[in-house]
This record gives sequence, C-alpha cells and structure tokens, in this order.
Amino acid sequence: MTSDHKTLSFYDTEAQKYAKWSEPSKPDARIQRMIARLPKAGHLLDFGCGAGWASKAFYDAGFIVTALDASKGLIDQLSQHSSITTRLASFDMLDDDRAFDGVWASFSLQHAPRGQMPNILRRVFNALKPNGVLYIGVQKGPETIRDSLGRLYAHYQIDEMTALLKTAGFQHIQITVGSGKNYDGTPTENLNIEAEKPA
Repeated sequence: MTSDHKTLSFYDTEAQKYAKWSEPSKPDARIQRMIARLPKAGHLLDFGCGAGWASKAFYDAGFIVTALDASKGLIDQLSQHSSITTRLASFDMLDDDRAFDGVWASFSLQHAPRGQMPNILRRVFNALKPNGVLYIGVQKGPETIRDSLGRLYAHYQIDEMTALLKTAGFQHIQITVGSGKNYDGTPTENLNIEAEKPA
C-alpha cells in the first residue's frame, strides 16, 4: 500500500469495518480469470492486500500466497490465517526477484502518488517470474484527488496505463472498463488490467 499518511490513517482506523465491506457477496470473476492463468500451486503476491479477502480466495484455490500492505490495521485482519505470509510494507519496498507467478493489485496502486507508478511497476516486473501474470484494478480518470474520507486516489486513463506498463516491460496488455462503488458510496468507473511478463 501507499505510504500516504492520510490514506494509511483511514485504513488503520477503519480496518474492521472495511474488512466487512470489502468482502464480495459472491465469487469474483476477476479471481477466477487470474486462477485460470496461473500455474497449479503457484506463488501469488497480493500487492496491497487490504483486509485479505483475495488472499484467502487464492489460498483456498491451492496457491501459495504472500500478502503485502502498509496498513497494520488491514494486515492484522489476516493475522489469524497462519498459512498466508504477510508483509507490512509499502509498494516501494518490494524488492523480490523473479519470486512470483502472479501479482494481484486490486484497487490498491491507485493510492500511490502518480509519480511513483513507474518505479512501482518496475518493481512488480522484477518480482514476477518469466511468463508471470499481473492484474491491476484502478479507477478511471485523468486526475489525482482525495475522496471525502481523505484517501489519495490517482486515477488513470487507458492510454496512460498502457504506456506505463509497456515502459516497465509488460506485454499482452488487456484493459476493460467496468463500474463499482467506493466505501463512501460514490460510484466509480474502473479499469481492469491484465498483463504478462515475457518469457
């Protein structure tokens, strides 16, 4: 997760309530798409794991899971799940080399300052094994804002994300647009992004 103080303060304070809100009410189709692209029993990094609902879904599907987040309150929501490795760290602390078959970053990277994204994507690229797969969810838009709860959001356009991923070395980039709703109730337009690291 981001190192932005206001954003971290929100998640640390609201961790338990946010955990209940973020848990999907039905199986997530994005998870199933990612599972289909990963090798059996592969190693997945949940990058900005939040309260860990995706980490648990991947673990239950038979994967080795490492969950990373900079919010101690959110990481603590996974503390009772001893089979999932947790890391209390910000995005710019990722320094693994060819360790993961997949990286899942579901609406987490948008909390990083826009200028940090090139460095973060390079770190993700290095952390993936050859042929590794990446999922990113971010909100669509041209601006950087703070929402009504004080959280930092860097919104992205399709061409901007495509260029950033290509510069980092990714290929086979696919982006679809969807809709959603923020914790504060505001509607969102979302980018669902898939990419691969070359062999």
